[in-house]
Amino acid sequence: MLEFISEIEKNIGEIASKNYMPMQNGDVAETWADISVMKKMLAYSPKVSVSEGVRNFVDWYKEFYMVTKNRQSHLETAVYH
Repeated sequence: MLEFISEIEKNIGEIASKNYMPMQNGDVAETWADISVMKKMLAYSPKVSVSEGVRNFVDWYKEFYMVTKNRQSHLETAVYH
């Protein structure tokens, strides 16, 4: 989660106001996600890094919602840990 927040911050040029919260029911402290079976079964391999994907999303979002630096609102994020 923090990697995504960091990438968003980098791409919008603002630092999020983070509100660290206790873990919620169902939250997962760590994950060991593995896509190796999917890669084999579907001959799939990711072509876009997290950094590039977030940058593409932020660019699309700004264009779609006509966000300019003057209209960019303060970023506030709740981070559960």
